[in-house]
Amino acid sequence: MVARNRLQGRKDEAEKSLKWLRGSEYDVSKELREIEDAYTVNKDKKITWGAFNTKAAKKSIGIATGLMIFQQFGGANAVVFNTTTIFQVRIIPVGSSLSIIEN
Repeated sequence: MVARNRLQGRKDEAEKSLKWLRGSEYDVSKELREIEDAYTVNKDKKITWGAFNTKAAKKSIGIATGLMIFQQFGGANAVVFNTTTIFQVRIIPVGSSLSIIEN
């Protein structure tokens, strides 16, 4: 009984979120049913580390990791973070807060 009340509360929360996302005029009942059905089908399935052992998963993880490393060594974050200082040192005649927008 307690679990049912807890799930009902989550269902109400989901309905409220969907109405906010889709708009108050949108009928979210069909989408809620689809979510419930998917939950019912998948609730007993467990995710294991074996899911990451497929060729597609390894390739995706490798690409994502490579992109993150490339971004770190590329220095874009350092430039964006220090934009105000860079513009102040270069003596550009605009306000430092406006110089960030121009970047």
